[in-house]
Amino acid sequence: MAYLVAAVIFVGALCFLDLLLSFAIIRRLRLQAGPHAAGFAGPVPGIVPPILPPGTEAPAFTAVTTAGVSRSLSDLAGQRSAIAFFAASCESCRAQLADFADYARSVPGGAAQVLAIVGGDARQASDIVAALDGPASIVIEPEEGPVATAFSVWGYPTFYALDERGRIVAGGMTVARLKPAQLV
Repeated sequence: MAYLVAAVIFVGALCFLDLLLSFAIIRRLRLQAGPHAAGFAGPVPGIVPPILPPGTEAPAFTAVTTAGVSRSLSDLAGQRSAIAFFAASCESCRAQLADFADYARSVPGGAAQVLAIVGGDARQASDIVAALDGPASIVIEPEEGPVATAFSVWGYPTFYALDERGRIVAGGMTVARLKPAQLV
């Protein structure tokens, strides 16, 4: 009987240690993955991300472009404009670069009215910056930087079209959500 009690205690202790080790591994994986892991880099089927709805006033922000020019929401006022959020680690973002560059070229006022916020490491985002240099003014900030935080960006890429008063006309995680007719 003593052997049976000892075996049950030993197996119970072993299971408890296994449980603690499993929790430690899960915690480490969550810390390493961060909030914008590969699974969260683009649209997730069946999940509607919290995009600021049409009619909402765009949040105030101030950012410095790669050209060293300070930009804010008031700089975009008076004309229709577009703001896009990309992440250096996002493959979905790269897939939509050409479409967004084409859309940006259709915006009246050109790069002065189009702002591309690129989150993450500048070296890792060099291809994104190169693709958007010209059609858009580019800002590089951390993935959870001040402009992305102001717009409550949940996932990448995220796109917004603004009217001349700074109100959101359209938004979404694909360029197709922004229609050229909204710019006229």
